[in-house]
Amino acid sequence: MRTSFLLIFAMVAWGSNWVSAKVLMNAFTALDLIFWRFLLAAFGLLIILLIFRISLKLSFKDYLKSFVSSVFLSLYNLFFFLGDHFASASLGGVLVTTLNPIVTFFIISRIYKKKLTKKEILALILGAIGSILIIKIWRFDLSINKGILFFLICALLWPVLTIISSNVKKENSLSFSFYMFLFTSLITMFFLKKIDFPSFNVKIYFNLFALSIFGTSFATAAYFLGSSILGSKKASAYIFIVPLTSVIFAFMFLKEKIDIFMIIGGIVSITGVYMLNGYEFNLRKFFNEK
Repeated sequence: MRTSFLLIFAMVAWGSNWVSAKVLMNAFTALDLIFWRFLLAAFGLLIILLIFRISLKLSFKDYLKSFVSSVFLSLYNLFFFLGDHFASASLGGVLVTTLNPIVTFFIISRIYKKKLTKKEILALILGAIGSILIIKIWRFDLSINKGILFFLICALLWPVLTIISSNVKKENSLSFSFYMFLFTSLITMFFLKKIDFPSFNVKIYFNLFALSIFGTSFATAAYFLGSSILGSKKASAYIFIVPLTSVIFAFMFLKEKIDIFMIIGGIVSITGVYMLNGYEFNLRKFFNEK
């Protein structure tokens, strides 16, 4: 029961990130927001590591992986925030969350020349159909829908993060995440002319805390703890809560309208992800099945 609560907590937190990011993009630039998000997230995760006495030591290869991952995490968040600014939070929460694992599976299977089963091919087709419905491709206009383009770029960047971090030992996952968050903040800092922070505003401060501490530090820790107890396969099933919560929060707090194409497309895409046996692609399992 406690484990399920931890995982639901993590999923709700991740779902809320889309709304918080939408609000914060009215007060920050994308680079400023990446810097503050991951600096605070690293601090929050450091507290968790110290409380549970988890070692901060990693192998040299894992340090290097965390740095390389942080480069792609920076790029991913840049397009995530830009997409959330120009498009609706609910659309991003459904499209990116369901498209990430599908694109990851397809790209990795092509790189390693894995022969796809009929079930996997059907799952990929469903994912493609669902995405087409969500973005309403028959109405797509780049000048109007550039937010959607940014979300699609996110889906292309995510497989790189998956490949790099896939061989990190589970017991080192939180420490790895800490360094990845810290490096992401430091890398972004080099591209800032000056470090700005808006004057005190309850709404802005609350959403920054929600995005950084609640939606990144605590959610990451809760997910890794839950998956260590239940196993990654069972834990990954909870990810399907994310698109649902992002839509609910966007409707409640941003008054966004949810159209029928997003609902149907989301269901179709989620079905495809489910058929691929979990949200996150397990690279070790992939190699074992070759």
